[in-house]
Amino acid sequence: MSCLIGPGKVSRTVIFGLSGAQYAASPSFKIALAHSEARVSKCADVKYVITRADDRSNYGTKDDKIGFYMIKTTQAVFIAVYNEGIDPGSCVNVVEELGD
Repeated sequence: MSCLIGPGKVSRTVIFGLSGAQYAASPSFKIALAHSEARVSKCADVKYVITRADDRSNYGTKDDKIGFYMIKTTQAVFIAVYNEGIDPGSCVNVVEELGD
């Protein structure tokens, strides 16, 4: 988790296995993933508008300063939230690198 949060590219993150089991999460970041095909629209009691979704990833925003990025790999689902002060593109890039 520190490789995502430490550099200041992500505010909070969680990693699930494709079965839905949680592998790791930021402290006090609570979210449930119903199954590996889930599409996140509510994360940590914040409602998001899905701005882009495809077979591998979802992008969502609450407003122009807060949002999330979700990517599904062959082994896991990564969900990363960025808050004000974090560049959304940087959040996506660091999660993509980890997912590859």
